[in-house]
Amino acid sequence: MKFKTQLIFFKCSQSFGLSKNSQYRWYQVLYQFGVFISRSSIKFIELPTLVLYMLPVLQLLNMTFFILEARYWFVPHIAIIFAMIVFEGLFGGSSYVNTFHKIHKMVAPDVREYSLSAASIGDTLGVNIAAFLAIILHNGICNSWKRYDDYIYS
Repeated sequence: MKFKTQLIFFKCSQSFGLSKNSQYRWYQVLYQFGVFISRSSIKFIELPTLVLYMLPVLQLLNMTFFILEARYWFVPHIAIIFAMIVFEGLFGGSSYVNTFHKIHKMVAPDVREYSLSAASIGDTLGVNIAAFLAIILHNGICNSWKRYDDYIYS
């Protein structure tokens, strides 16, 4: 999420008067809020396995939306981005908590700890690979821009 939202910012008139730096901080707060809500909800909502398989697809769609927004700036107001970021946090947190919950419930006790460790390593590797790929994508988007900061604050 972080690499995409660095490149999405709005004029003050389209962003509740927030500066560019404030917008990015709000993106982070709202993402963490979504993650917190979804990770705290496992006692109330346990997702079926089919839905759990669909969450990465939803995350890919969300990522595609943010990449297109970072490149073409078609969203008229920051409120829409705020809502999308909360959903991104909800998707990510739900994937995480439901995966580990299902491993804990469904895997035999003699291999449960190993399974949880393997899932943790997979999660960490996935985040790190995504972070390195984000550098390439970030630079590609920046190099393709035809806009400048003075447009944003004019």
